[in-house]
Amino acid sequence: MPDTHLGSDGPTNPYLNIMLASLHPNRPSEALTREQAVIAYTLTSAYAEFAEKDKGSLEPGKLADLAVLSQDIFTVDASDLPKTESLLTMVGGKIVYDAKVIPHQ
Repeated sequence: MPDTHLGSDGPTNPYLNIMLASLHPNRPSEALTREQAVIAYTLTSAYAEFAEKDKGSLEPGKLADLAVLSQDIFTVDASDLPKTESLLTMVGGKIVYDAKVIPHQ
């Protein structure tokens, strides 16, 4: 795997990390796609915990860990990625953060 900014020693804003990993200013030839960077944060992280059977992707029978974001991180200009915010975050199917901007029951 290329040397990226996705480790614990990188910036704490995951969307800034995705931007840096997908641009990789120091080594452009080692840049990840945004999809690869998101997989590194989700499925690869679950695999590192030996928890890929329970989390890391949205599939029947797995924990419902997800975030509704303020913008589409796959299509927004790279420079706007760090501006991304979570509007709603669920862990294990339970809402743990709600910015109260999405109507729901």
